Amino acid sequence: MHFAIGDPRTNKWAALRAKYGRVAPFKVEYIEIGNEDHLWNAPATYAAYRWKAFHDALLAEFPNLKIIATTLYNDPVLTPTPKYGNSVLITFPSIIHLLVESSFR
Repeated sequence: MHFAIGDPRTNKWAALRAKYGRVAPFKVEYIEIGNEDHLWNAPATYAAYRWKAFHDALLAEFPNLKIIATTLYNDPVLTPTPKYGNSVLITFPSIIHLLVESSFR
């Protein structure tokens, strides 16, 4: 994230971006934590520590980011409560992708 949206005057990764020719930060409004974390055993670790650790660390550095969760709605229950979600449901034998983005409020 520092590479993409950090200040090149104060961050070495953002300075590298500037060195590569992109001085201005990219416009990043949303970031998703995880990938299909409603599958297999992922919800247990996502709810236990991964969601909160990444959520808190990202917002501490980049308070304007909107954080997206990748679990099913309220399963598992996450703290802090996500405001945005993205669930991809796949069914077989035909593969159907359902993208849902909505507010958890």
